[in-house]
Amino acid sequence: MKPIIGITATVQEVQEEDSPLGVKFTYQQVTETYIQAVLAAGGVPIMLASQYGNTDQLLDLVDGLIFSGGPDIDPHEYGVDELHPTTYGISELRDKFEIELFRKAVARDMPVLGICRGVQLMNVALGGTLYQHVAEPEVTDGTIGHRQHENGKAFEDTAHSAKISDHPIARSVYPMATVPVNSFHHQAIAELAPDFEAVGYSDDGLVEAVVHAGKTFVFGVQWHPEMMFTRNQEQLSPFTSLVNTARARMATPAR
Repeated sequence: MKPIIGITATVQEVQEEDSPLGVKFTYQQVTETYIQAVLAAGGVPIMLASQYGNTDQLLDLVDGLIFSGGPDIDPHEYGVDELHPTTYGISELRDKFEIELFRKAVARDMPVLGICRGVQLMNVALGGTLYQHVAEPEVTDGTIGHRQHENGKAFEDTAHSAKISDHPIARSVYPMATVPVNSFHHQAIAELAPDFEAVGYSDDGLVEAVVHAGKTFVFGVQWHPEMMFTRNQEQLSPFTSLVNTARARMATPAR
């Protein structure tokens, strides 16, 4: 039986241009690239809508989780009162839902993959903090462009590289010491959560990949491998590792 992989949804308010009433609708959706990556890795993808009160039941339905990318996390969730002018798209519903979902998934030792916002969410959920805008001079030196679409690069193109440590989980996903990655973020991990270990860095010093030191497979990356895997086969590896770990977990009698 194939593992079921739950993918968290983006919550977004959209103005319907064709609506005669000019109505704004709130959508919850998952980008097709996540779905295709899970399918290619041998899993069954399902979307997990942000909601209150049902996290335990949702976790009973799935064998692994992907915390997907999207707009920014409310800085109040990591103890910052001031909202940076570039911080956008905050959804209290999504933040609260995903923080609770991740904490409970970790308690179950469920396989988890975090991507872009997803790795940031994981870090915040376990007590870490974020840089609200990495282009600030006190954060990076500006030598790497972390918003490649603003420079005309396609989603699947390489923006820069990430140096991967020899941590066993990191190297099981990426055996090479340096991985070419894309980049679409303006926020990043600042203070690492106590249970996390940084296993990947960009040349300007930003954390690009993390693992949970005490769990079977909790892995997060700052880039978007789901947008790259059709051209770069190594970028399917995070999804294959997630699915394989979930399959092994399914074979264990006590979950």
